Amino acid sequence: IFSVDNKVSAETVEYIKGQMETVVKAPNSVSVTLNMVGTYEGNANVWRAILIGGILLAVAFVYMLFRYKLTAALTYLISCVAEVLFLIALTAASRIVVTGAYLTVVVGAFALITLFANNFFGKVKEESKNVNSKLTTSEIANKATADSLIMMAISLIALVVVAVMFMIIGSYMMFWTAIEIIVCAITLFVTSAFLTSGCYSFLKK
Repeated sequence: IFSVDNKVSAETVEYIKGQMETVVKAPNSVSVTLNMVGTYEGNANVWRAILIGGILLAVAFVYMLFRYKLTAALTYLISCVAEVLFLIALTAASRIVVTGAYLTVVVGAFALITLFANNFFGKVKEESKNVNSKLTTSEIANKATADSLIMMAISLIALVVVAVMFMIIGSYMMFWTAIEIIVCAITLFVTSAFLTSGCYSFLKK
């Protein structure tokens, strides 16, 4: 049984259990588990998260624009939007139970893709300044991706380890939070490994 905001009492659980035992005609053979499910207080938290995310995205975009120029800033913007949409789509497609921590997971994904992008563009800028380099834009982007993925891989492995611990020792809701974290790790890897470098190479042409 799923109880939203503790609206199912223990008496109700016992009543349901008794009715089920009557139907199956086998006393003490039925187990009824009560799972507490939290809800958002209306849409306030969702809109607040969207507002905060939009502000952070704008600040990071301006930072990328001034430090790495327009192509990098546009690549970063596309990568962030694609990452969040991919995360939401994969969550919906896999029918994962959305917990109260989901917005935190989305913000965490945004933070990690920002760190990856900053590292990626830094390596691209460094390689581009090398006058002896004969690499094309695509080759520079691929090289920067390979170097930056090392840091991202370490972060994602740490995330998955934490998620597995949640699944083993946590409650029902912590289990689903762990699944959300794992999905986040998958989308981050795909976005970092394939989208960012490809998008940068395309826009740089």
